[in-house]
Amino acid sequence: MVLLVASCGRIDFDPLGRDGSSGDVVPAVAQTAAQLGTTQTTQVVLAPTAPGDLIVVATTNIDTTASLQSIDDDGSNTYVSSGATFTCGATLFGEAWYAVALASATTVTVTSAGAVRREIWIVDVTGPKRLLAAVGLDDQVGVEADNPNVAVSEPALVVSSMVVADQIGNELAPGFTALPMVSEDDAAYAVVTSPGSYGARWSVAAMMEYCGLTAAFGS
Repeated sequence: MVLLVASCGRIDFDPLGRDGSSGDVVPAVAQTAAQLGTTQTTQVVLAPTAPGDLIVVATTNIDTTASLQSIDDDGSNTYVSSGATFTCGATLFGEAWYAVALASATTVTVTSAGAVRREIWIVDVTGPKRLLAAVGLDDQVGVEADNPNVAVSEPALVVSSMVVADQIGNELAPGFTALPMVSEDDAAYAVVTSPGSYGARWSVAAMMEYCGLTAAFGS
């Protein structure tokens, strides 16, 4: 499933810097995707990405704590870890990867060490080219599932993902847009233009374990 989202406008930032140089670039989300993989290799189909786009992949292995082996696409773009990971108990491991596309891609392939159930969320965005901050949160318990926040001082794309012991709710921090739920878990993104600390938040049905991560990307 691919969800297309348009972003427009510019809040609190001028198109040009005060010295006449180009100002900060406000991210624009081109498309998102969400999918559950059940084999060693999962392919997620996208509308063609544009060269220069940032492709963010948040993924959770819900069968073991083994990390993924690789992420590739048909544009031969290079994906690297954001460093944001989380571990929940003995069977959940989440992480966020990203690539700055040098070539257009239509298929992202996520490869695990073996056959697992893997949650995958993808955000394709124009503007950002670098990682600003990333953090993960392990083994939390509560009725409000708060992702870790990251501090940003420029226009940024902020991506959070969350897994819970039961089904996640639908409460989000202001400004975040939820992606489709995958196996009762979820991810969300926000395009932020004001300096601050950001991370998504979900509600859960009762006191339960949860884990999450947040990563921010800017120009």
